[in-house]
Amino acid sequence: MAEGMISLEDEGQGESLRDVAERYLFELASRCIVQVKMDETSIYKRFESCWLHDLIRDLCLSKGKEERFLGVIDRQMEREEKSSIRNTSRLAIHLNELDNDHNHNIGENKNLRSLIFLQKNRRNRNWHNCITFGMLKFLKVLVLESYEFENGKLPKGIEKLNLLKLLSIQNSIVKELPPSICKLPRVQSLNLQIRLQSGLHIRLPNSIYKMRQLRHLIMYDRHESIAGGKLKLEGLNDLETLIGFDSSKDDITHLLKLQKLRVIERNNPG
Repeated sequence: MAEGMISLEDEGQGESLRDVAERYLFELASRCIVQVKMDETSIYKRFESCWLHDLIRDLCLSKGKEERFLGVIDRQMEREEKSSIRNTSRLAIHLNELDNDHNHNIGENKNLRSLIFLQKNRRNRNWHNCITFGMLKFLKVLVLESYEFENGKLPKGIEKLNLLKLLSIQNSIVKELPPSICKLPRVQSLNLQIRLQSGLHIRLPNSIYKMRQLRHLIMYDRHESIAGGKLKLEGLNDLETLIGFDSSKDDITHLLKLQKLRVIERNNPG
């Protein structure tokens, strides 16, 4: 959805983009192209997870590489293959199979649309500031999972990604979200569910309400406003998902005005 593969023109009456995406996923599953695990507990989402058959996955990766549509880095890659990431539009990297050379090559790919860092064992590793994010002008999806950032701050340059639609720092160690992130005009999904640590809070700018296109906001339970007071949600008229809401820290007065809000998880003070 973040890359515009699901169009507003595909929406039926009363449907959101998420509904359309789940409808398409169901069609793929019914044709045995994709395997899915249904979510039996949620009234909002139909699927808990999805994955590809091995043969379908190999075919997709082969065609993706041929069309320069995507790339996946693993430790079996030869050195000459690693250089091909400079030309791909979408890149997924498993952190436990990463060396520093990949980071440098990434910075040379000015046409990158999607950059995803994942880690199977979920162990945090230090972030080395060797990617100039400000140069990735076309980036729409950025996932930085399971990292420990220097001084608990996000890498520089992310605030310059004006086309960014999805930003996730799930399971990473971050102490503060800079106000400059809230100036990104197109962000639709913001995942701030950082790693659970004793005594760790994440400080959020009270300008999140200015992110008018935000549809999914996932916050760490232990959050607080940088400026003090309660976090404002007024004006987030497209918001559909709100996770980590705490009425003792977040302004509850405008929730009734969020007409598109479909799921909310909150913490009761005390």
